[in-house]
Amino acid sequence: MITNIDYNALPPQYRFLRSGAKFAGLFGGVGSGKSHAGCFWALTKALRNPRCLGLIGANSYRQLRDATLRTFEMLLRHYAVPHTFRSTDLVFRLENGAEVLCRSMESYDLLRGVELGWFYLDELRETRLEAWQVVKGRLRSREADALEGRVTSSPNGFDWIYEEFVRKPADPATAEAYANHEAFFARTQDNKHLPPDYVAALEASYDSLLAAQELGGRFVDVTRGRIYHPFDRAAHVTPDAEVLPGQPIAWSLDFNVTPMTSVIAQFDAAGIRVVDELWLTNAGTLAMCEALRERIADFGLQISDCQSEIRDPQCAILVYGDAAGAARTTSGRSDYAIIRECFPNAALCVGRSNPPRRDRYNAVNTALRNARGEVRLRIHPRCRHLIDDLERTCYQPGTNEPDHTDPLRGHISDALGYLVERVMPAGRTALVVGRW
Repeated sequence: MITNIDYNALPPQYRFLRSGAKFAGLFGGVGSGKSHAGCFWALTKALRNPRCLGLIGANSYRQLRDATLRTFEMLLRHYAVPHTFRSTDLVFRLENGAEVLCRSMESYDLLRGVELGWFYLDELRETRLEAWQVVKGRLRSREADALEGRVTSSPNGFDWIYEEFVRKPADPATAEAYANHEAFFARTQDNKHLPPDYVAALEASYDSLLAAQELGGRFVDVTRGRIYHPFDRAAHVTPDAEVLPGQPIAWSLDFNVTPMTSVIAQFDAAGIRVVDELWLTNAGTLAMCEALRERIADFGLQISDCQSEIRDPQCAILVYGDAAGAARTTSGRSDYAIIRECFPNAALCVGRSNPPRRDRYNAVNTALRNARGEVRLRIHPRCRHLIDDLERTCYQPGTNEPDHTDPLRGHISDALGYLVERVMPAGRTALVVGRW
């Protein structure tokens, strides 16, 4: 029977594994080794507690299956731990008799009748506080050497995890309950096992705040004040962001009636140039199509019978925007059906559903200025509404929702967000342009 195993831990992993707290969390950037350390702790806990039921959990079954359990199984094989796995009920049974339940925190209510000796929860950031409270309440087995729980996660702003593990309530009546919570932190760049260019590539695809969270493993508030916080007129507004003949036009729309908005952009080696904007009141999609046709003529370009392929030297039109435009209508037909009728050779580069709002914000902020200080989004001074939006659109205090006090605010920056997230999402350094 295996009683002792060696582990070549990084310094943050070592401190986490040596913690004597009842509840300890390792919070770190992507690739910092936090899940690996968490799974190793779970394995050693199961080996030391043969008559105990333990739990490995993750926010969703997909996360559990695709990441957490793969790491746990890899460690079982690496240390040659005899075991069986019942896929029907997701239970590991080790040779020493220890059993390990594998569960999603989406179904935390099903754990209310379970008696645990220990638990490990991976990527806690999307887990509800109620799930955490239920799992903590299951620690009551008399067979465990110590009733303990461990968590690993990327930070996610000043959420309940921050309150429980880092800030801790100041109320003397509850201070004692949180004295047994301990937090440890790991940076991505501290993991010497990563490829040499891993961190540099990610720094190019995150803005400074997102990099502090996703690489530095820090709890930072990414939902306070200005949504597009890197925007700076001096750095991003330039007459050089002019339309160039012979290059495709990227047209991205936010469907509304007042205002109905869109941005006109082009791509180059430096990133995205927003060359113009369209802002209409009391108008529909057909009027927006006519406005684009007129604006292209103002540029001295012709649509005629140009093809929609990127390599075509003519003025191709690539359409981006709100995915709801495929179903919702402003004049009886779907918005994209109207666009297809007006521009039959345009390429519709619109997904089946919209990305989360946070992903769009992160993509635009990263394009404005990534963690390496690189600017990949330039805007022509004629885009007055867009510039105003980027400067003045804010979060509602205490939420991650935009402030809609001004009903005209946020629409044209949304149009930009649909485009940028599609071609340059946060986490990716290269432009991805084409038909979907």
